[in-house]
Amino acid sequence: MYIWPSSDMDFWKIENNDTKVVVEWSRNNFLDYKRLTYQFYSCGYKILEEVINDNLNNVKSDMWFLTGIFLIRHSLELGLKSLLCRVLPQKKDIQDTFKNFGHDVASLLKNMMKLDMRIF
Repeated sequence: MYIWPSSDMDFWKIENNDTKVVVEWSRNNFLDYKRLTYQFYSCGYKILEEVINDNLNNVKSDMWFLTGIFLIRHSLELGLKSLLCRVLPQKKDIQDTFKNFGHDVASLLKNMMKLDMRIF
């Protein structure tokens, strides 16, 4: 049996309050990105843990595994960005760096190494 989303499903119509997530910004970029880093990592870890613990469930192995990997990879990206927020002097510098490197984790890391950052 395959489970497919129904045509009337919509992210904006989620009625289960247990799954709602509220993202609030404190205006401290370093702490905000750091918090998101741990939240994404925790979600990815829990998904992968569920896949491992239910290893006979092909749906989880086939569909959930990559989601868990994506979330952990994204937590790495957010972690690097949080560290950049701590050392870059101005909001404009942070925005320019994020715009230039986007989601390219390897380039973000290389840029951080070039900056001879005090975080390593």
